[in-house]
Amino acid sequence: MQNLNRISMAATAYSKGELEYAAYLSDQVTKLLEKEGIQWREENRGTILIKLDGYREFSFLESNSDTE
Repeated sequence: MQNLNRISMAATAYSKGELEYAAYLSDQVTKLLEKEGIQWREENRGTILIKLDGYREFSFLESNSDTE
């Protein structure tokens, strides 16, 4: 679940003006999405649109590779 928290952490960091940290977290999230084959795109600067289609199980939910 730590990996899913990165989305929230990135949004919080961005809203606090911590743009470099938010960019780092966003990069980690997009890498996870690509690994799972999930479509995403950057809608506006700092806004990522994630397209989920139907039921999916994600392997990164059980990942303990978080360095946070």
